[in-house]
Amino acid sequence: ICICICIATDISRSLGVSPTTVLQTYTNYIGIVNYLGHLSASAPLSDRRLRLNGRKLFDTIAAQVVSIKADTPEGGLVPDEEQLQAQLDAYGDIEPGTGEHGFGYRLPDRLAIEWLVIPDSAIRQSIESSESMNDIELLKYWRRNEGDKGIPEVKAGAEVPDAVHARLLDELTDERREEISRKAGDELRSPRRGFKESGGYIVLPEDWGTQRLSLEDLRQWMQTEQGLELPEAERTEGVVPLDELRLIEGIGLASTDKYGQRPINLPSLAAEAKEFEGNGLYPIQEGVAGPLLKDRENNLYVFRVVETDAARSPADVDEIREELSTDVQRLAHYRQLVQTIDDVRTRARTDGLESLADTNETSVRGASFQQYDPRFAQFFLQNQGSMPRASQIVPGLGEDGEVVTTVLDRASSMDQDGSFAELSLEERIDVVASEVAEFGGSPAGSYYDGAWILDGSATGSHRRDGFEYRPFDDLCNRELG
Repeated sequence: ICICICIATDISRSLGVSPTTVLQTYTNYIGIVNYLGHLSASAPLSDRRLRLNGRKLFDTIAAQVVSIKADTPEGGLVPDEEQLQAQLDAYGDIEPGTGEHGFGYRLPDRLAIEWLVIPDSAIRQSIESSESMNDIELLKYWRRNEGDKGIPEVKAGAEVPDAVHARLLDELTDERREEISRKAGDELRSPRRGFKESGGYIVLPEDWGTQRLSLEDLRQWMQTEQGLELPEAERTEGVVPLDELRLIEGIGLASTDKYGQRPINLPSLAAEAKEFEGNGLYPIQEGVAGPLLKDRENNLYVFRVVETDAARSPADVDEIREELSTDVQRLAHYRQLVQTIDDVRTRARTDGLESLADTNETSVRGASFQQYDPRFAQFFLQNQGSMPRASQIVPGLGEDGEVVTTVLDRASSMDQDGSFAELSLEERIDVVASEVAEFGGSPAGSYYDGAWILDGSATGSHRRDGFEYRPFDDLCNRELG
């Protein structure tokens, strides 16, 4: 629903108000109508229930976490072939981290590439040793550009300044780099001129492997024809996942601007390979050289995909034997740990979390849990958007929304009135620092006496009339003097 500016102008003239006021009023009206529509379509909720639900959504719990890792079961375990095969059959076609207990062995898209680097230093060196940088050319350049920023005036008998030499070298290097990129691309495309295309990819003949220009031949051509001293071509050790391409030194962080203003890096290009069911947006395919890439140091890279292995389940146990064996042992150890959970709780309550962590060769780690961040609530409500959940990270476990929800529900069910000293020992294990300070008052604050703090004031709000410090803040301020 909208109102055109001409109607707003007519209304403003008849009422004697500005068109902006009319449009704002109409916008407010539409907002109220939408709000009433939401209310009429939703289930009736009491104020108490709304407060309870809001608290569940926006409560923040600061907790201490001890993560006991499953590793090798007591008594040891050497999985047999039957156990390994059963593990593979159950989770072989599941993405890693998404199956039960996080199991999943589906292999991602992987490929092998070869590449040839054309160092910027090699291009600069070829320029410096050429006639383009002799004394006559330097003097001509100096005269053409004297008076420019950083370029002094020409004086009879004076030596050519270093600034002139550096600027001419930079300009000639940039021009030569573009020329080399163009000529290298032409050499690589020459053997496949006239080939048909289908879906954005080249239709290659069966004997393409013998027709294409090898990177070694390209290197020799550049050394002979372009006077460049280049290192030998390199190749990945077998196929690697796409997200590991960026870890390759040099080419891993190189990119191309051939397909638009936004630079496209190597992993993004590889993801659109024909063998990975790409859409032809970037014409990457096995056996065909990709676009020349350039890194931040102006080094150029010629690359070619030489092998691909699309996402699939492992062919057999041997392909991921070590991973399967490790997981089967961890699962057996996890089941042993589950049997001792009551003992773990008892030790945590009697000996404390530090002792429990030391016994299991781990540490106590702090964490903050919440379902939604209240700082973003107003923005998403005003824009009628879906509010994203807060991070559900559990130290030692990673992303686990179920654990976060359980901790929040446990804390919400606790009686948070009164002082910390009145809580039972069992309840103290589950209470967290921020909740204690907020609801426990001075007795709770004294529990943390001696801790380092930065500031005990409520920023800004203490300047308002009638402001009262919270008991814990008041304690901190008194201690600070």
